[in-house]
Amino acid sequence: MSKKTSVGKFEKLTIIVSIISLASTIGLTIFNFALVNQANKIAEANLDFQNMLSNFTSIIIADTDYAILGEPSIILSVNDTIEETTHYGYLQVNVQVITPHFGILKIKLKDFYVGESPMHNPERKNETRVSFADENKKYEYPVVLGLNPINATLHLKAVVYPNLQNLPPDTQSVQFPIGVQHFEAELLDIQTNKTTVKEFYALICVVMKFT
Repeated sequence: MSKKTSVGKFEKLTIIVSIISLASTIGLTIFNFALVNQANKIAEANLDFQNMLSNFTSIIIADTDYAILGEPSIILSVNDTIEETTHYGYLQVNVQVITPHFGILKIKLKDFYVGESPMHNPERKNETRVSFADENKKYEYPVVLGLNPINATLHLKAVVYPNLQNLPPDTQSVQFPIGVQHFEAELLDIQTNKTTVKEFYALICVVMKFT
């Protein structure tokens, strides 16, 4: 009787141990599955984040104020009467480019809007023009992925037709705005071949002085 009872207890104990072992195995499997699932979710989230970082839309911020072009470098006169003056000077432009890829930033001249001033010859006011001092020079800057601060110095030339009645006396000078220049900052994304454009404007002034 005692032997049968011992055998029965041993069998029960074996069954209990087996059940515990099976439960542990199942629990460990579920735990491992949860870990793998969590790792997959983290990997997917990381991939989505990387894709977002590598495919966001580029941003251009351009900040400038005004340019003062100096005294006439060239004076065109007809019968001792001043008809046209040419002025040179510089415009500082601070550009911030945020982009996911390598690219090229180009700064271009667009339209010039002549201002109202008594210093303009009213008959030739609309002939006033602004250009780059060297028309063959290109203002281009390489950019890399991330933030790119660019400090551009644009060398400008203005051709002005002054109002003879309002010219300053000899040895005296007067500074006045001739109008507003429209610029364009264009970013070419080398990887996607897409462009991003930012327009900006600057007031252009000249100094009139004759000796």
